[in-house]
Amino acid sequence: KELMKMSAFAGLGLTITRYKETADVYVEIGYVSLSWITHRYVFRIYDRRSGTVLAAGETTSWGSLPKNLARSITKSLNSIG
Repeated sequence: KELMKMSAFAGLGLTITRYKETADVYVEIGYVSLSWITHRYVFRIYDRRSGTVLAAGETTSWGSLPKNLARSITKSLNSIG
């Protein structure tokens, strides 16, 4: 939802789909265990066809996790293309 609100994401010309099988790229998000103080989350952006990691990064839940993830993912996608 936060990704769709960002103008930088809209400028990429990507469409969010429900099923990973029909996507060109997909994002996996994970929680870093033992980070209960910092609440760190990592993400990887994959090319679905080849399985190649196109970009990776991390953020924290401080402030707003959805906004932090959307900002970091958009920044990573912009650096790819």
